[in-house]
Amino acid sequence: MIKKSMLKPEMLIPRLGDLLIDRGLITHGALEFCLKKQVKLKAKGETKLIGQILVEERLIDEDTLNGIITEQIVELRNALVNANQKLEERVRERTNELENTMRKLEELNQTKSTILSNLSHEFMTPLNHMKGYLELLKTDSLGRLNREQSDAINVIQKSYTKLETLITDLLQFSEASHGNLFILRKTISILEFLKTPIKSASNLAFERKIKLIANLPDSAPMVIGDPEKLTSVMNQLLDNALKFTPPGGTVTITAEARDNRVIISVSDTGIGIASDKLDEIFEPFHQLDQSTARRYGGTGLGMAIVKRILEEHDAKYQLSSKVNEGTSFIFELTIA
Repeated sequence: MIKKSMLKPEMLIPRLGDLLIDRGLITHGALEFCLKKQVKLKAKGETKLIGQILVEERLIDEDTLNGIITEQIVELRNALVNANQKLEERVRERTNELENTMRKLEELNQTKSTILSNLSHEFMTPLNHMKGYLELLKTDSLGRLNREQSDAINVIQKSYTKLETLITDLLQFSEASHGNLFILRKTISILEFLKTPIKSASNLAFERKIKLIANLPDSAPMVIGDPEKLTSVMNQLLDNALKFTPPGGTVTITAEARDNRVIISVSDTGIGIASDKLDEIFEPFHQLDQSTARRYGGTGLGMAIVKRILEEHDAKYQLSSKVNEGTSFIFELTIA
């Protein structure tokens, strides 16, 4: 069993011999003699401190030695207290700096959200005018169009729809950032918010040569939620699944009642996401890869909005993915 050596005051003073020489209390020869004796004692299995040997050899009296040691311990203690005080001051300074930085960031985020909200509302007015005239042109209300003109109008309408979606995302995110994301809680059928997104996704899947599978229950359970907001969630999930799935791939929508919950999932066989990047998906204005962002586009707000809407519904959700294998997003809603 290893014996624990007691801590002695002398052990706390570094280079005690040099200190005694500097004070003129011993000579270099005396210190060298004691060091050699210490080595010999150690070889015999006996351990003694320099101070002990100095006292035994009557090269210094014990009271003087203890006085020097006590003085040095007091100096070390004072130095430690001063260091702790400086450290505490530095910590306070850094804490204040961080608090000021966080406050400025919050102010900037608030300003950014306000600007986005104002701009988005301003954009929607001319867009609504465009939408109205596009509908008039498509229905030949302003005169019959030839084939080339109809094709051009279709291209313009697709671009308009994309722009409208981007602005809607900005508006929703701005509302959520200001705490104004109003959720209308009512009893609805899951088909009420699944039908329209699935229909839109079917058309897009056909264009992109992607197989779309919808596994829905024969009798649609009733759940509690906001149909408009949940439709937005499904639109975003299906849009992502189709966007990141190459031609020939598959996107599957599943809805299943379990106990007092309805489990809804959107899975794809797309490019997938690295496991260490999954949490970043929900960060606003964040793109995992700039090259991917350039290729697929988007504001980086979609999943941030999905997260906030589901949290407002008290809905549990889970994202899982593997690179080059696909992604699956699952969320639960309470049965009415």
